[in-house]
Amino acid sequence: MQDITLEELQENFGLQLTTDSQFFREWQDNLPSLTDEEKRSLERVRSNYFNLVNRLD
Repeated sequence: MQDITLEELQENFGLQLTTDSQFFREWQDNLPSLTDEEKRSLERVRSNYFNLVNRLD
């Protein structure tokens, strides 16, 4: 098994960021609603992730 980086995926397969809320709808349908606290936690994780990714570029 070979390790692959995010950069290699972007270069070799055209992987790109999308913020389209309709992307992969099948992963979002029929799920329980999130609480406000869960939404804040997820937003914090998302923000931290993108801060880290930007720092690695």
